[in-house]
Amino acid sequence: MVSTSDDVLFECSDSGVDNDDNAKVDEPASRGTVSNRQLAEAMADVIKFRNLYLTLTKKAIIAYEACCKANSVLRLKTDLAGLALYVHLNLLRDGHTTDQCTVIPKSG
Repeated sequence: MVSTSDDVLFECSDSGVDNDDNAKVDEPASRGTVSNRQLAEAMADVIKFRNLYLTLTKKAIIAYEACCKANSVLRLKTDLAGLALYVHLNLLRDGHTTDQCTVIPKSG
């Protein structure tokens, strides 16, 4: 015959924490600071962030195209299209005209 204490595989409490008063609770580690100056500046400014994102994404597209990774290229281009649409719709919402809604500068 199995006693009731043997029926329990794990002891628990309502809070999910052992009721031991001497139990040490680890404090969450503090977040470090971003050491990359370019990334830190981009995180502080939406336009800089968008430009950095576009630049890095275009470099990744070129690299994937060189390796014939068509699906990866398609995903990145889809991300760029989604970003362009998001920015365009937000600019229109904020009262800009469609002529003012240039997301990616045209290279000439």
